[in-house]
This record gives sequence, structure tokens and C-alpha cells, in this order.
Amino acid sequence: MKIAYINGPHPLLTDFAADKTFTETTNDFSERKKLMQFAREGDVITIESFSSLASSSKELVQIMNQILNKGVEVVSLKEEISTVSATSASAVFAALASFEADLYKANRLAGIARARQAGKYKGRAPIKVDIDLMKSECKKWRDGKQSAVTTMRNLGLKPGTYYNRVKELGL
Repeated sequence: MKIAYINGPHPLLTDFAADKTFTETTNDFSERKKLMQFAREGDVITIESFSSLASSSKELVQIMNQILNKGVEVVSLKEEISTVSATSASAVFAALASFEADLYKANRLAGIARARQAGKYKGRAPIKVDIDLMKSECKKWRDGKQSAVTTMRNLGLKPGTYYNRVKELGL
């Protein structure tokens, strides 16, 4: 039987034809528990990525052991790995590295969102630039009297900031 497990908005699974779908709507993983009870030997569970199945490497290993001990196959669309075809250790390690990176990114973004809600995170303050000086220096640059590097040095700006300000101010 083809089973889909969806935890969050995953566009890779929108067109997937599954016989049974488990969709997680809360953070208690109740649907994952139902999936683990439902799956039988010979079934194939398709997930968007390992990060949708578990929230840590340790948890992922435990879940995968439970699933594989039942004789159930797992296919991860993002990591492009299947427990049936995963004969290469490098493919498994690459998938785990990707999983860890996804977890790190998700946790970092969640932390920033919580800090913003609490009013503790406002992002980096923009670099202050004297607009009149910027205009006069950019005019020299546009007229060919000095290079862009010299203009940046005179303003004390790095290239990214300099060109962003040029674009913002329409210079």
C-alpha cells in the first residue's frame, strides 16, 4: 500500500497518489503515531523529507528502525532516497547531513520568530550614510573622476552596502 505522511506544507507531495494519507496538523505527532500503527510489511511510506518525519537525528534513527523492522519501505522525496535502493552509505550520510541542515535552519528561524514576538529581535540596524556626501561622491564616480572603489572608501562602505544605497537613492 502507498502511504503518504505530510507534516506541514510540502509541495512535493501535492500530486502524490497515495492509498492512505496521514496529515499532521499539530506538533504532538499524533498522526505519525497512527501511521506507525497502521503500516504493515510491504507498505511504502513516502515523506517530503526526513525533517518532516523527525525533529532530531536520534529520533529519526529510532523511527526508521521501527519502520524497517516492520518490513516497511520509506521514500524521501527531497533527499531522493529510498530504503530499498539505499545501498550506498554515502547516500545515507548525505541525506542525514541534509536533514541536520534543515533542522538547524528550521530551529533558527523559529527562534528568530519567537524573539520577534517578544520584541527582542529587530534585525541589524542599517548603516547610516550622509546622503549629501553620498550624492557628491557618486557624482564624481558617475562623471568618471574617481573609481567606484575610491568612492566606497571615501564613504566607508563595503560594496554590497554601497550598491544597495546607490540603487535605493537612484544615483
